[in-house]
Amino acid sequence: MILIKRPALTILIGTIIGIIYGLYLKIGIAFTIILLGLLLFLIQKNKKKLIYFLYKRKKIILIFFISMIISILYTISVNNKYEKIYKEIPKEIKTTATIVSEAKQTEYYYSYEIKISNKKFIMYVKKDYPQKLKYGMKIILEGEYIEPTEDRNYKGFNYKEYLKTKKIYGSIKAEKISIIKENDVNFILRISNSTRNKVIEIAKKILPQETEGLLIGILIGERRYIPENTTENFSKSSLSHILAISGSHISYIIIGITYILTKSKTSKKGMYIITIFSLIFFIFITNFSPSVIRACIMGIILLFAKIVYRKPDILTSISVSLLIILIDNPFAIKDIGLQLSYLGTLGIVYLNKPISNFLEKYMNKKVSEILAITISAQIMVLPVTIINFNNISTVFIISNIIATPLTGGIILLGYANILIGAISLEIAKVIAIVTHSLVQLLIWTAEITAKIPYSSITTITPHIITVIYYYIFIYAICRKNRVKQASIIYLIIIIS
Repeated sequence: MILIKRPALTILIGTIIGIIYGLYLKIGIAFTIILLGLLLFLIQKNKKKLIYFLYKRKKIILIFFISMIISILYTISVNNKYEKIYKEIPKEIKTTATIVSEAKQTEYYYSYEIKISNKKFIMYVKKDYPQKLKYGMKIILEGEYIEPTEDRNYKGFNYKEYLKTKKIYGSIKAEKISIIKENDVNFILRISNSTRNKVIEIAKKILPQETEGLLIGILIGERRYIPENTTENFSKSSLSHILAISGSHISYIIIGITYILTKSKTSKKGMYIITIFSLIFFIFITNFSPSVIRACIMGIILLFAKIVYRKPDILTSISVSLLIILIDNPFAIKDIGLQLSYLGTLGIVYLNKPISNFLEKYMNKKVSEILAITISAQIMVLPVTIINFNNISTVFIISNIIATPLTGGIILLGYANILIGAISLEIAKVIAIVTHSLVQLLIWTAEITAKIPYSSITTITPHIITVIYYYIFIYAICRKNRVKQASIIYLIIIIS
């Protein structure tokens, strides 16, 4: 019934399976065997009911298979495009390019993202290079093209696949650069980059050095300003999600904008339209981060539902937002941040209420609500965390129960600080005293919980079948009284 009511979800499932087929043929075959095994089991169980079931849902089944076939062909086509471009680009390159990012610093180089004929590359420039480069410059570039490397060992880092999730075709070591034009990007990109730089500038002026980086990271997702030890402590304390823009950030932005517009006596429809355009602009400011796109698209869909007087559907919003991302770049499905963002959201949507109801029997309602959000998200992202990082946090309940309210205060005060700082730095500095205290408390929370003995347990990489069963089991629990069916499905998977 859930697929019939939500065709977007059917298309999404077909698209995801198609992308998996396109990217990993072996896993695609395994899925085929699993699906055939399930189908054979159901046929043997009850032939008549199955035929009736399939006939009644023939439109949904057709939509599913069409979505899957299109996404298989699209993914293979995109992958072939990458391989073709790798072969076509000469080792020694001389071309016109536009710088589309600010500089990132490495030990010996500054790195910039550049666009050449609408294709993105990473350009490395030696630190002692005499010319100062900046965002938006159009340049003539001479240098050496380096094709990204693949993993050489099992579970090794595949740089080529990582760059594909960012739509980047490789890197170029610059030897000679000539500046043609100072600004070669469109007006919206110039304004968004200027706004992002202004946020960073204000944060640095109103906060001490030990907290400015974390605030910048929380507000606009610029993690390069966060010290490495802080990032490590957040990871060990299971607080890494705080460093990514999420639904909570977007909620606070929507609340802030609608509050200001309400005071200005803007009509409801006008208020929602302005908020939608503000969220689109926020996507530009945060450099099109997958977690930001997910949260903003969901927010836009919910706001649009209010404009046309329709009841918002969370699951459809999630499906549409992920479809938009995957249509733009099917390789984005391999982005760990995207996986954690969507799975965490699904966990909160489906597991939050039952977990909260259970916890309320033993503790305060407010505490149970905070814990339920944390636990439900952690349950859903657990397999992805283990596969990619091979560890489990044992202190996530302690760290999150303290960090969640702190983060809410930091987001609200942080955005307020930036807005006030754009008008008056002196007033912003006064408010920033409280913001600094909250950020410092958050840093201490991560630091202290990370030092607790056995705060992080190292694990082995689970088998894909175990991961599949884990999610089937979660689904069975969500659907109530389906644990027996989940166990039967698990046996079929093992046999397959």
